[in-house]
Amino acid sequence: MTSSLKIKRVSRILRYLTILYLCLGPILTAIFWICNGEPIHPLLHIRLWPEGLIADELLKPIPTLATSIRILAFLISLIPNVFSVLALYHLARLFHLFEEMEFFSQNSVGALRRIGCFLLAGQLTFPIYIALLSLTLTISNPPGHRMIATAFGAAEFSWTAVAIVIILASWIMDEGRKLQEEQAATI
Repeated sequence: MTSSLKIKRVSRILRYLTILYLCLGPILTAIFWICNGEPIHPLLHIRLWPEGLIADELLKPIPTLATSIRILAFLISLIPNVFSVLALYHLARLFHLFEEMEFFSQNSVGALRRIGCFLLAGQLTFPIYIALLSLTLTISNPPGHRMIATAFGAAEFSWTAVAIVIILASWIMDEGRKLQEEQAATI
């Protein structure tokens, strides 16, 4: 099997896995709210907010919340999903470009840059997401027992760093692509 055939095969597999994961994110979020936060399987435990927020006594158990509150919380839970789905879409597109043996083109550099940008945007909106979710989950509490919490922990910081590295790598790849095009044009 040639190298190009291996690259095409692996890229196709990774593209399909990325599309599967892209579809599963919003579905798993819906399952979380439909099942009232209970795991549907021991290996499939979904966590939508930081541990510190879960331990807060101001939060009522999900089954005791009004249906309208749960629907609003579900919609708010889709905020991080939007950025994940967009990043995964462009990752699947990047794997498709790799499958077509298009590595250092403007399209592949652009897809890589968009992946980094959506990852970064998702991490930058995370504190807003947590604030909206905490407010929604405690809004039915009596005055004085409501809260707005926010969080930006080690995981969010790490993903922010990864997003910045991806954006920088796309910039370096784009500069290399431009240099290669200049060299090809001068010969």
